[in-house]
Amino acid sequence: SCTLGLTYDTTPEQVEEAIGILKDIITERSDALEQEPTIWFDSFGDFSLNVKMVYYIKKEGHWAYSPNEVNLEILKRFNAAGLDFAFPTQTLLTPDVAAR
Repeated sequence: SCTLGLTYDTTPEQVEEAIGILKDIITERSDALEQEPTIWFDSFGDFSLNVKMVYYIKKEGHWAYSPNEVNLEILKRFNAAGLDFAFPTQTLLTPDVAAR
């Protein structure tokens, strides 16, 4: 499973697109179980819109290599779709010194 944080300027349509991309990535894998992955818009986080994904791999799949390959594919496809990952940020508002 994994949680992906998208930036707050992500539109609802882009969240839906992200969910579709994640579903495609897992269903295209030969080591994924036939059970569809469970993917949903999980929460409004402090710094991100959180999408949660749970998927299962077959016993023949490697416990470390499979997630590595999935994560790399997520990065590639999200970058290609213009979907941005969020990271902790802070906006500091300072008084306008010139106005004094």
